[in-house]
Amino acid sequence: MMFILFFIGYQMLQLLALPGVVAFFILRTYKGKQTFGNVAHRFGFVPRNTGTPSIWFHAVSIGETLATEYFIHDLATSGQKIYLTSGTAGAVQVSKQFSVTYRAYLPFDFLPCMLLAFWRIKPKALVIIEGDWWPNLIMVAKLFRVPVYGLNARVTARTGWRKLLFKIMCLGVLCTIKQIFTQSDQHAQIFVDNGVPINAVQRLGNIKAYNVWAKRKALNIIAKAPLYKVIMAGSIHPGEAAIFFDCYASLKKQFPALKLIVVPRHLDWLEQCTAMAKEIGNTYVLRSKPDAAFAATLDNHDIIIGGALGIMFELYAYASLFHLGGTFVPIGGHNLLEPAIWGIASIVGPHHHACVDTLQNLERVQAGSVALDGKALLEQSAQYLADPATLAAAGVRAALWLAADANRCSEALQRFATTLRSS
Repeated sequence: MMFILFFIGYQMLQLLALPGVVAFFILRTYKGKQTFGNVAHRFGFVPRNTGTPSIWFHAVSIGETLATEYFIHDLATSGQKIYLTSGTAGAVQVSKQFSVTYRAYLPFDFLPCMLLAFWRIKPKALVIIEGDWWPNLIMVAKLFRVPVYGLNARVTARTGWRKLLFKIMCLGVLCTIKQIFTQSDQHAQIFVDNGVPINAVQRLGNIKAYNVWAKRKALNIIAKAPLYKVIMAGSIHPGEAAIFFDCYASLKKQFPALKLIVVPRHLDWLEQCTAMAKEIGNTYVLRSKPDAAFAATLDNHDIIIGGALGIMFELYAYASLFHLGGTFVPIGGHNLLEPAIWGIASIVGPHHHACVDTLQNLERVQAGSVALDGKALLEQSAQYLADPATLAAAGVRAALWLAADANRCSEALQRFATTLRSS
């Protein structure tokens, strides 16, 4: 009964909101801002699946998409047809390296768009990564009798009207999901407390931990050991770049051989980032993955700027200490698992809510810390660099923790893969 009431209410709300939504998109288009991605996909005209039913994966952005890479690869190599939808242009771009049969933008969550998409995709199962819980996406799956799974699900505790809306969502829609695999027991309890049946919620662990572990193994690259220390500042944003560059400039006076690898989160400000770097050191912009000649490039330059997509993971091989971008501006941080699997200690800024679970684990094994401002970042970095044995030991603890977590997740994913194959 609750499902029917939610279904009717959601369609009515969408009809009321439709004029405002249309006006919003027209305004964005008029201002020249990207809105639709692929317009045909957004209205449900996604590539049509011909032949046998597919396993439909949906991951909204780059991080969630990358987290599925090796799990999807394992399913595809076992003969499963994979259909991957994404919510952003960046996610669609990175998915081009995946072993999938079809890829598309997720259609708008209007009933006609979703009905058409289901007819064209022909899914035998739907797997939603982390928490992009679009109501019509899930409700149409129920109408088509397609089992829905939540993978790597996470949710923060909510208060006030946000808590009420989430509870309504759980009682009206999420309670129909066949299984929600959460990152932790804490996340699982939040779903249960808000009305999702306890037998439909299971702790999986963090699939991102499994993915970086599998990716690291597949590379078969050993960590490099240059004659000097290398700080890597990854996924940084324009508003915090000065903090990382100032920190490096100060550390360079104390540790003359120190190098810096900087990887911007987005490349639309690469020239600005490069100009800032040139003010404090001899700079090189790397536009492809590091090759055999990269060590010599690092020898001859103070600062390396990662100037291409998809090269950051292999750059960790050269790093000694990691500074996480998106944490000195109110973004919330990015991936802390990648430096951990390379055996690198991390320092993050005060805005780390998007990676707080990983940070807490790194703090527990004494491989991660929080710097509240640029001064604290400088002090903590100097302490690490002045004590190489402590720095190395912290990195080892980070790698051991992540490998253990990834192994547990791997076992659970193998069981889930068996379920999907038999759908």
